[in-house]
Amino acid sequence: MTYNARVMSLAQGNLSYRRTLTPLALALALFSPPSAMGRKVEVELRVPLSPSGFSKLSAALAPAPELLRRDSYLDYHDGQRFVLKRLEPPYKLRVEDDGEGRVIQVSRPTAKEAVSGAGLTATVTTVESRRTTLSARESSALNRALDAFFEALPGDAPVDTLAAEAGRLLAGLSWKGRDLVEAAAPNAHPLPAARSRKERRRAAIALDDGTTLDAILGLTRALNERGRPVTLYELEAETPERDPETLRALARRLLHALRRLGLLPEDMGGPSPDAFAFAESRLRGGR
Repeated sequence: MTYNARVMSLAQGNLSYRRTLTPLALALALFSPPSAMGRKVEVELRVPLSPSGFSKLSAALAPAPELLRRDSYLDYHDGQRFVLKRLEPPYKLRVEDDGEGRVIQVSRPTAKEAVSGAGLTATVTTVESRRTTLSARESSALNRALDAFFEALPGDAPVDTLAAEAGRLLAGLSWKGRDLVEAAAPNAHPLPAARSRKERRRAAIALDDGTTLDAILGLTRALNERGRPVTLYELEAETPERDPETLRALARRLLHALRRLGLLPEDMGGPSPDAFAFAESRLRGGR
């Protein structure tokens, strides 16, 4: 039996949900309060770091004890490749596990802008998300199936049956945002794609206007396109601000504060690897 015959086929959606990134000002102006369907809008400031940058800020900020979380990313697969990650803008579908509970999150950026200051660069991203908390019963079988797939992923044995089982279990659950991703990826089915382990430490950063910004200094352990372990570093913060000019000013103040803490342009991190590419290769029978 072929791989496509083994996986679950979902019905084609009747709504086109492909959108392009809107300018920051327009996207923020169009937002309404979270709906009864659980939509939440957040604005994130992110600064990618190199190992040296992470070490400098860890020493300068003396962050609080770490918070640990494991994220399992899934995508809708059309038999050849993942679909959601290639949309513009892309959807993210993940199962978050902090050791106490598991949450299915569907998220999508609605605006994204790079802001520079003091020789450094931050990304300001507006993200719309929907979250569903799973019961212990709902999450138990799904978690076992995801564990089995990701434990086998770096090896050489076929993983399509394990992937199909995890996708079948996810498809059997009810979660917010499912209608959106299924409409955006008709004739495709959910499969696991990547897993990361995240360590986060909270820290307060003093800004030049006398205020402080609550931030998280974090590292993420994942696999790269070839299935090799990599560690990524970043500083991130969320803000209730919505005005575009206020957000740009806040990002610049953050970058100047990081420069005063000793962060240099060479301490900035590069682009993240495409971890989904390795799972795509394995699902095609490659290594």
